[in-house]
Amino acid sequence: LAITDHGTLSGLWKAQQAADANGVKLIPGIEAYLAIGGRFDRNAVDVIEDGRTKTKKYEHLTLLAESEAGWANLVAISNESQLSKWGKYPRIDHSLIAENRAGLIVLTGCLGGPILGPLSRGDAAQAEANLVTILETVGRENVYIEIMEHGIPAESAILPAAAALAAKYNVPLVATNDSHHTHAAGAGAHDAWLAVSTKTTLADPTRYQFHGTGYHLRGESEMLELRPEAWWAEAVANTAIVAD
Repeated sequence: LAITDHGTLSGLWKAQQAADANGVKLIPGIEAYLAIGGRFDRNAVDVIEDGRTKTKKYEHLTLLAESEAGWANLVAISNESQLSKWGKYPRIDHSLIAENRAGLIVLTGCLGGPILGPLSRGDAAQAEANLVTILETVGRENVYIEIMEHGIPAESAILPAAAALAAKYNVPLVATNDSHHTHAAGAGAHDAWLAVSTKTTLADPTRYQFHGTGYHLRGESEMLELRPEAWWAEAVANTAIVAD
């Protein structure tokens, strides 16, 4: 099981204790905030999503430690990111990753990441350029193109393009799941928690809420049922390679 909280390693102590007590191999990681440009710069880009213009100050990138050296570098990256915060977001950049690349596995992130994000906005050239930068930063052998399926139309529609990009650059796919609660039955409680944490109520139609479904710990059979393509099944199988 991997833990990849947003911008923090603070959950790892309890996670490791629980993993040790239950015979689970824990993979330490982080869903980092990747700056637009240098991490000390205040760069942002305006993008159109769901018909609305949004200002993006960062992109998500998933970093996993595969060794003791990787863990040390993950801690170093996390610590350094605190020195380049913009608002509440501790940001990293490619130069910081490059300085601490040993022992790290890089997954290219969710719909808010540097690959799926541009693809969802119809900017395949930017997605390809971002992939090239990541490959140059950490080396081809340490990179997986991350894909996930939560029934979000913008996400579902661009996964074949992500698979084609992976094939073009001979980079393996890996299927992940954006897990925020343990069991499927916990979706309602999680929705209520989101309302409480954003100081609103479930009755507010404008409140922050997740789109799509399946934000629990999905098992292999659940993942395989999501899509029929051979590349999807391969991406699911590749989770075992990453875990190993």
